[in-house]
Amino acid sequence: ASLRLVYVGGEELPVDLFGRLAAKSDARLDNMYGPTEAAVSVTYYRCDDRDLLSVPIGVPVWNTQLYVLDGRMQPTPVGVPGELYLGGVQLARGYFGRLDLTAERFIADPFGEPGSRLYRTGDLVRWNRDGLLEFLGRTDFQVKVRGLRIELGEIEAALVVQDGVTQAVVVVHESDLGQQLVGYVVPESGRSVDTKAVREAVGRVLPAYMVPDVLMVVDEFPLSSSGKVDRKVLPVPVWAPRVFRAPTTPVQEIVAGVFAEVLGVERVGLDDDFFALGGNSLVATRVIGRLRSEADTTVALQWLFSDPTVEALAGRIATGVEGDAAEGFGPVLPIRESGEATPLFCIHPIVGLSWCYTGLTRHLDGDMPIYGIQSPAILEEGFVPESLEELADRYISEIRTVRPSGPYRLLGWSLGGVIAHAMAVRLQAAGERVELLAMMDSFVGSARDANGDGSSGSITMSELLGGFGVDEDVAGTSASDLSVDAVATELARLTGQSVERTEQVVGRLLSTAERNSRLMSEYRPERFDGDIVFFTATADDATGTRAVRGWDGAATGKVDNHPVPATHWRMTSPEALALVGPVINDASVLVGQISSNTTGEDTPPNGSAGQSTTEPSRIVAGGS
Repeated sequence: ASLRLVYVGGEELPVDLFGRLAAKSDARLDNMYGPTEAAVSVTYYRCDDRDLLSVPIGVPVWNTQLYVLDGRMQPTPVGVPGELYLGGVQLARGYFGRLDLTAERFIADPFGEPGSRLYRTGDLVRWNRDGLLEFLGRTDFQVKVRGLRIELGEIEAALVVQDGVTQAVVVVHESDLGQQLVGYVVPESGRSVDTKAVREAVGRVLPAYMVPDVLMVVDEFPLSSSGKVDRKVLPVPVWAPRVFRAPTTPVQEIVAGVFAEVLGVERVGLDDDFFALGGNSLVATRVIGRLRSEADTTVALQWLFSDPTVEALAGRIATGVEGDAAEGFGPVLPIRESGEATPLFCIHPIVGLSWCYTGLTRHLDGDMPIYGIQSPAILEEGFVPESLEELADRYISEIRTVRPSGPYRLLGWSLGGVIAHAMAVRLQAAGERVELLAMMDSFVGSARDANGDGSSGSITMSELLGGFGVDEDVAGTSASDLSVDAVATELARLTGQSVERTEQVVGRLLSTAERNSRLMSEYRPERFDGDIVFFTATADDATGTRAVRGWDGAATGKVDNHPVPATHWRMTSPEALALVGPVINDASVLVGQISSNTTGEDTPPNGSAGQSTTEPSRIVAGGS
């Protein structure tokens, strides 16, 4: 009864432990955080009786600065994970006799006075909406599973917020199936955890390859002598048997062998998916080149996009029908041709290629066909549009070859979103129905002039690779400052194609990108009659509204803004598309229901069903 104050530190504080103390004592409980390098606690949170999903580590103590930064040392917005950096008078000077480690962890403070330093903690955290810091895990718990880099802390953070879960740990186990992600959760006292429901919920916020293959419920985590979770003694799961189906036909053996060699995988079976094994669109061109040689037939690039498993791709090749070797660069890229729903047309970013959208096949309804729209200038030397509207007219004629009349669904990333808006306006003017217009971090007008999106000025290697579907940031490298030969040589190395063949494509891509940048800077949007689904790259913009501001007034309906924790040039990364896809799905289902339930009399001729055409657009915060 005499106990008045309790300080807790050293390890993450479980919610149920706080609850058990509160049930037995009126003592005040302060949750503390701080590494030895900052001597010693640098944050605190005074626990109260609010309904908590996790116990925050709180706010900084006196004379301490906290920064939550992304991989580019830029502050992350609320809710987006980042690494915690500490500043202040209490930092240690470094590690005795370890200049290398000191230089790695004690870095120059880009936000402070000259000579000041920050300590890089290696802890993954995020700010919540109450201005409190939440601990998510360690950034050095990064692993590589099936060729993909994964932050275990991000998965643990997604697990611990699920209903009934108080603690979560994720590890990688080796089995006869290869590397497997295993999640361990501790349930709330007296409650059970529906592991299937939890995995499904995690799959709605994380990419499929980050969802634990197995989820185990344990009463408590084993602890080391220092009181930390001892991951090495967590129980090993019993794996459900999986039948490995080996290739049986010569074509299947060729496909499996090429997958294994190019992706560096030891064993590939009939059910293995090229992209799930770590492949991307650029590596796909290398695979196709090898298959054309070894199977002695012309294999189309988009076959791998639509049929990425060994069995499905081998089946396409075995039909004896040869593909068009130029189809991967044609104005219409069939990413997925099957399905009865209204197709989604994805407009290329500034470089002119739409390969970057191929990852959507794993996140969009399987009944929805997906087509990429690419610059005709890649194959047509004489195609030089004088305005973005002229470009939009040409692309409308291309989508009509697939779908002669509406309704239409349009999606565009960066410049592609601007073109999609122009297409939507012109389709409506022609009496067609545009039931979905979606944009991914697209800039226009004053927002573009004030902030830019990397599309003005010289074209970077990141932009060039982004068109090929590779979400890598190549900092400080301007593709247009390099010779066409140099860029072609690099792409030829990545794709396995000849330098001569790649050189012509690269030259046209760079000139197309520069021309597109000028057309975008000159474009002044008319008003689209309907709503806009918008996605903002929040890793570049702490406000979450940088790009979307330019579209205020460009639609009669609302601009529904969804934050995506990625940089502009990683908006088509697997992680980003895992968030974009479900939103597109939900919007498509909604507009599909409106289309099927609305008669011609109730539907405005050029707008979304039931949408007022008199109110100006308004920007609203979305959630994803």
